[in-house]
Amino acid sequence: MELPIELQNLIALAISSVVVVGLTELAKLGLDFSGYKSQLVAALFSGVMVLVNALLAKIPLASVDLATAIAQLVVVLIGAFGVFGAYKQLKKK
Repeated sequence: MELPIELQNLIALAISSVVVVGLTELAKLGLDFSGYKSQLVAALFSGVMVLVNALLAKIPLASVDLATAIAQLVVVLIGAFGVFGAYKQLKKK
């Protein structure tokens, strides 16, 4: 089993956000690693995906369909919350 592409993209976005925040905090301390953002994101994303795929390999074959459905549900729920959050911000203006 493999994570849906949409969920992989969401994980990459989350990792990218964390790296940007981390690099911003390091810049406040006088350490400038701003040129390494893409390398850090790629390395962390690869590591996370190896870990996730290793965990997914432990799912029994009888439960793969259920795990796939759950992963797709997570993608839909995250997307729905994102749309709802955008709607709330637009409504405030």
